[in-house]
Parts: sequence; C-alpha cells; structure tokens
Amino acid sequence: MSAVPFPLLRLPNSALQKSLKEMRLVEQLSLSLLSENTMQLVRRFNRGRYFATITVVDSICVHLWTARCGQLFFKIKPDQSIRAVNILKSDSIATKFTMPKIPGFTVKKWLEHISHVFFSDTGATLRWMSSVRNIEETCEILKEVKIARLAINPSTVQDCQMRRLLPAIKELIVSDSTVHGSIVHWNLEKLSVFSTTMTLDDLLLSNCSDIAIGRNSLSHKNRNIFMRQWINGSNPRLQYFAMLMGFNGVQQLENTLFENIKYTETTVQGASTYKEFEIEGRDGRTAKIKLNTELTSRYFAMNVIF
Repeated sequence: MSAVPFPLLRLPNSALQKSLKEMRLVEQLSLSLLSENTMQLVRRFNRGRYFATITVVDSICVHLWTARCGQLFFKIKPDQSIRAVNILKSDSIATKFTMPKIPGFTVKKWLEHISHVFFSDTGATLRWMSSVRNIEETCEILKEVKIARLAINPSTVQDCQMRRLLPAIKELIVSDSTVHGSIVHWNLEKLSVFSTTMTLDDLLLSNCSDIAIGRNSLSHKNRNIFMRQWINGSNPRLQYFAMLMGFNGVQQLENTLFENIKYTETTVQGASTYKEFEIEGRDGRTAKIKLNTELTSRYFAMNVIF
C-alpha cells in the first residue's frame, strides 16, 4: 500500500508552527528544498531565531546555534568531479547526516539557500582562518550571503582587499596581530580587538562608533590624553570605548586619568567595585566614565551620550 502524503501546508497556523518546532534542523532544511512555498514557510518560522558563523579554511563551515536549541554545523566541501556538495551535520552526540546531492546545487547555491532560510535577517560572522584560500573567489561565493561581522587575523589576509570585496561590513573582530592603520579608518559600527595592540594614534585616527580592546595596551596617561582630545572634538562618531586596565591603586588611577580634566564623580552610594564619573565635550556631549576595580576584571569604559 502506498503511503498517503501528509498535507503539512494545509494545517492551521498554530499546528503548522508546532510541527516545525518539533522538526530537527536537518528536517527543516530538507523541507525547505521541496518548493518555493516550503522554503518561505521555513524561512518565516526561523526569522531571527538563529545566529551563524561561516568559517573559511580548506572548506567552508557554517555553524548555526540558538540559546534554546544548541548548536549545529554544516561543513560544505565541493566535489570537483561532480560539482555537488555534501553537508555534514554534527551536534553534541556527534551524529552525522549527509544531504542528498542535488543537480545544480554548487557551494555558492548551498550557502545562499542556508543563509536565506536560516539567517537572512541576523546575518553571519565570517571567520577567515585561511592564508592560502583565494579571497576574491570565496567572496564571490558569499556575494549574496549577508555578512554582518568579519573576524580576521591581519597577518593572514590583506585587510584592504577584504574591505574592497566586503564593503557592507559593519563589525570587525581582529586577533593575534598588530592593528593596521587602514583598519581603524573603516567606518565601522564596532571594532573588537583581542590579543593584539592598539596605540593612542590608532584610537585617535579611528572612525568607529564602538571600540572594545581586550588587552591593556594603553597607559593611564594615554587614556587621559584620549579623553582630553575627545573633549576638544576628536572621534565624533564614538559612542562606546572599553579597555582592560592595570592594577594600580584606585585613587592614583583617578588622579592620573583625570589630570587637567574637569569632571564630576557620579558613583552610586555604597558601590565598592566600581567608580563612575562624567566629563563634557566642548560640543555639549557628555561621556560617562566607569572604572571597574574588581581584582578579576579591571576595565575602563567610556559611554558617550548624545
């Protein structure tokens, strides 16, 4: 006896949503490949649900995750002889699933489909970990994929070339190298720097609105100079700046940071692990300065209020 097809698309919306919720991600992906209607159905269900990272090494790996549903990986490797793609799914149980080969579905087509169905709204973080893979060829493959953030090691890639090929990037994560001057000139919404160094000149040249530095690479004196330059009009796009700091005494730190700066302390009464202050720029903007003094996490933060 032949199987009777289940009329999934005819279900009431509440029942349809429940059915999709019970499906594994691979089952949702398989459903999305059946028709334009099923693709749009799965896309609407997953809108804003998944975060994604695309990692470029010898292959291209897509990592999807949610706070509730755990993590899933797709490893996409082109088979040069048949121009098809295998997708391997792995989760915490280390299970694997190979998608069927679909004629005409190249690496580019697979990435565009996964992106459209699962993270077209949120965009993906592109992690470039290859020093040999052709940048222009890979960026062409990712041309229709929404890349919101770029994570690079400048020693393995020419950042100017990456910027030209991915002009819409608004957030950059840099690691394991010295930040190049060309990077700080990018009109970024956010620049995160880890295991690397930024100089005072880098900061003053920066055109970024949000800067986070995971290393104590500036002296307190240079932080003082940076705040004084901001008061005089530098870094007009800056909204937030944070950096780890050393373990000097709190009073000595305050005296050095605010030397020749007019400021007001706004620390909440009873606070013991941080101190807060306000400074005002000549353009009327106010910046709230926070010094976190906990032994395990000492940092300087500057939040600009427009």
